[in-house]
Amino acid sequence: MTGYILKIIASIAMFIDHAGVAFRPLMSYNMYRIMRHIGRMAFPLYAFLIVEGFHHTKNKKKYLAGMVIFAAISEFPFDILFNTGDFSWGAGQNVYFTLSLGLMTVWVCDILYKKVKETQNYWINALIALVYLAGMGLGDLCVADYASFGVMLIELYDVFYRIGMSDSFMGRRFEDVRPEKRKMEFAALALLIWFAIYDLSQGHLIEFYGIPAVFLLMAYNGKRGRVPFSKWAFYLYYPVHILLLYWLRTILV
Repeated sequence: MTGYILKIIASIAMFIDHAGVAFRPLMSYNMYRIMRHIGRMAFPLYAFLIVEGFHHTKNKKKYLAGMVIFAAISEFPFDILFNTGDFSWGAGQNVYFTLSLGLMTVWVCDILYKKVKETQNYWINALIALVYLAGMGLGDLCVADYASFGVMLIELYDVFYRIGMSDSFMGRRFEDVRPEKRKMEFAALALLIWFAIYDLSQGHLIEFYGIPAVFLLMAYNGKRGRVPFSKWAFYLYYPVHILLLYWLRTILV
């Protein structure tokens, strides 16, 4: 399964999730919950693809700039649909803010990881941990979608990505599994850990309904796949589909 297919699945799951929110008055509670459960797959897949994209992109500045620009573009649609027109900062920001914060945190830590490798100064690892914590704190401060938990998932993917692609972990060498396959096994483990942390913090099952994402990650072949249209179409999809759902809700509800 390619990255392109993962994006398509994530986009469909997100649409179903957001349609459940938009048309809640028109459906039964059970239908609403089913649609929201299906939607739990979306963010874990997008968060993984952000980390995967970071480690493969040739232009990190352009990659981050795209996220930040679409965070700004998407805020108005996000607020009118999910925040009932409340444009205040405290009402919450769209998921591009979360992805941008996670991406910035991973980038800073990537620079520090390289410093560790160059200088063999392992005390820098303590600074890396502080940067990860600061990224989560910014998630809460910015009232981003999923807040600190969203940034945490991106960070977990990054940490486990690095473990999976390394030759050894805690003194034990990896010899029996290809790095790409091992990377996905660790990504799946990172997601399971995040499910547990998030749902335990909430006191009931919420994100665990996104468990199919674990198997989708395991099926990922590490290839981008052939994209039949511009990559910017996926960026535009988020604000455009929200505006479409808002327009349909004004007609139907």
